[in-house]
Amino acid sequence: MKNPSDQAPKPDISDITHALVTGAAKAIPVAGPIIDQFILAFVEAPVTERRWRWVQSIAIKVRKLEEKNEDLEESLKNNEEFKTAFLYAGQIGIRSHQVEKLEALQNAVLNTAIPGEIEDSQQQIFLNYIDTFTAWHIKILKFLDNPIDWGKLHQITYPNLAMGGVVTIIKVAFPQLKEKPQFYNQIIYDLHDRGLLNESRDFFNVSMSPTGIFTSHTSDSGKLFLKFISSPIDE
Repeated sequence: MKNPSDQAPKPDISDITHALVTGAAKAIPVAGPIIDQFILAFVEAPVTERRWRWVQSIAIKVRKLEEKNEDLEESLKNNEEFKTAFLYAGQIGIRSHQVEKLEALQNAVLNTAIPGEIEDSQQQIFLNYIDTFTAWHIKILKFLDNPIDWGKLHQITYPNLAMGGVVTIIKVAFPQLKEKPQFYNQIIYDLHDRGLLNESRDFFNVSMSPTGIFTSHTSDSGKLFLKFISSPIDE
């Protein structure tokens, strides 16, 4: 006869983390009901809420995707790529609050539901990119893919330039980064080092004509990544 404890569900990582944090709090001399409530409020409840929001948002979008492809529901049952992406992206999503990252993750999962769009291993690489990227990485990559269309979409008016660098229009598009050259240069370096940009690391600070400034700066891999994190449904 099996021991009942063998049949009990094993705690997941979030359960273990909560137990460790709660235990540590109780070990502190000042711990008490107030500390316990603090831990419950800031550790357990947010994780549960984020997990629920993630599952709910994916479910809604999958239903919308199924409306466009009536055979999708049946194919998802045997789609291991989708299952892997859903579980892996969910772990990343629970750890993030940035809207751009969460939308990128949700769209990535939806795109794995469409057979033949992007090869399995490439999907895993791209999901890892989303995990390590900030929302700013995604914003700037989208901008560099097509500065002119991005400006129209966000109602940005660029100055008339005879010469200048790509960073010149980055500071126009994102004025909050104007005094943060180390920050936006690091993002450009990160995108470059992952093969998502065409030019060299220092290209974006080189003075050039407007034609060079406003051209697309993303590589084929960069464009594929942007496709992977773009919604396949009309929203």
